[in-house]
Amino acid sequence: MADDKPEPPAKDASVPTVQRNGETLEVWGDAPEKMRKGIQLLVTLHIEGDAPPAADFSKSTIEAVRDIITAGSSKHPELTVTIKHVAEK
Repeated sequence: MADDKPEPPAKDASVPTVQRNGETLEVWGDAPEKMRKGIQLLVTLHIEGDAPPAADFSKSTIEAVRDIITAGSSKHPELTVTIKHVAEK
């Protein structure tokens, strides 16, 4: 069975954009190719490894996690990664 719904008309750049309330939006030119964005992520890691009984596993692991994030961030130079806090739970 064929779909009886009409296709929406193609957008014409000369037709002003209208908000839901009926007001026309003012257009000031093309949208920028990129814009600055940011996000704060909460990441929980479970890390296991072998260490001497007297070693401070928390301290060495926190250092290792910082190194891992720093090394991995080089794969995405377009992003800035700032480690704000690393602590044992």
